[in-house]
Amino acid sequence: MHTPHVAIRADDRQLRSSTMDSPKLILLIGAPRSGTTWLQAILSGHPAIVSPQETDLFSRFIGPLGESWDWQVRGTAEDWQRRRFKGLPSVLTETQFNAIVARVIEEVILHTCALKPGASAVLEKSPAHSLAISPVLRFTPNTTFVHLLRDGRDVACSLVAAGQSWGAGWAPTNVGEAAAMWATHVRGAQTAARASGGYIEVRYEALRRDGVNELRRVFSGIGCEIEVAHVTELLNTHAIQRGETQLSRRDALPISGHFAAYAGRPEPKGFVGEAKTGSWAAWSAAERLAFHHAAGDLLVQLGYESDRSWVKANLVLRIRVAARGIVARALRSMASRANRLARRVAPVAKP
Repeated sequence: MHTPHVAIRADDRQLRSSTMDSPKLILLIGAPRSGTTWLQAILSGHPAIVSPQETDLFSRFIGPLGESWDWQVRGTAEDWQRRRFKGLPSVLTETQFNAIVARVIEEVILHTCALKPGASAVLEKSPAHSLAISPVLRFTPNTTFVHLLRDGRDVACSLVAAGQSWGAGWAPTNVGEAAAMWATHVRGAQTAARASGGYIEVRYEALRRDGVNELRRVFSGIGCEIEVAHVTELLNTHAIQRGETQLSRRDALPISGHFAAYAGRPEPKGFVGEAKTGSWAAWSAAERLAFHHAAGDLLVQLGYESDRSWVKANLVLRIRVAARGIVARALRSMASRANRLARRVAPVAKP
């Protein structure tokens, strides 16, 4: 019988051997429409930092790999026997599996570093990684996190605007769902606070108010020292003026790989928001209440409000909105249970 073997490419060996120290991985996380692209553009101006387009590396690729392994080793030895000893655990140990996944992450980091010669740190910005902290800590425990927080009401306004234009495929179109998305991402991102590699929380409002000092704190926290003059220059380059973030085509994030031919293309119209604050003040009482039911407690917890008096809704409206919220949550829960059941049935089906 022919025994197959795995060949290691020479260029892969050279790529690894030429890298004296593994590049540092920094994840910029936060809810969508919190200003993460703006902060990414500023931080990537440091000569030691390279920052690619959003990769969704952990949320779309690494996370599902880990979940698949956990699924196949679920239960006891008796359960394994009943299901037959099948799957990757019949070929690999968990240590070997984890090492393979870690090498995938390493390859992505090394190829990203190649986009900016001299870079020693990769800053990856994917809001979805706020919901994938567990696989990050599982496979790259030394990752440093930068969590950008913004008033959830301003985030909700921006999400709804995106949902009605370029982001129609993913962004919510009503305040209640936008508030829930903000809260879910913020709470997910906060679980990174236990990371051994470091966790830095920064407020969008503080960046707007005192950008130089806040950015120096962030740069210092991620291990990239920088002069005040350089920070000031980066803030001016990526200034927010007339309610709009001035990001030009020359500031486009580097793109390689399968999408290399599209490098330099501008973002979709509307992707760069107007960076307004306080637009939520025009909300109706029903919209304020919808936000409060979905994320009001978190808004107070973060100090954006001291209590719920900002809602200004009467009792009848509160009852009506609460009832709609209960029905919506019940429907989402039913759909989630149905999806989990569907995923569980397929892997154990008999051949």
